[in-house]
Amino acid sequence: MIDVPFEISTEKLKAIPVKIKEIIENMHGDAIFERSHVREISQYSFRIETVFFVIGPDFIKYMDVQQQINLDIKDFFDKNDIQFAYPTRRTITDSLPTA
Repeated sequence: MIDVPFEISTEKLKAIPVKIKEIIENMHGDAIFERSHVREISQYSFRIETVFFVIGPDFIKYMDVQQQINLDIKDFFDKNDIQFAYPTRRTITDSLPTA
């Protein structure tokens, strides 16, 4: 799961699953892309879910592929000024009258 803040533009939000698909499909046959969607609107973010499979039982290979995908996503976010979301809460208070 990847969470991005509500302030993201619709254009950038739509581009994320498309780019993740491209990244996974460019893993030189080491991974099979299944799907990537804006899955839900959570309490503090849009949540993107991606499913892919790494070919073969080698755990080190799996971790290498996962790491490269993560780094490529981070690079895409950096180049497109996209932030990762983290849990936040806003508190709105009314001003108190001054004496």
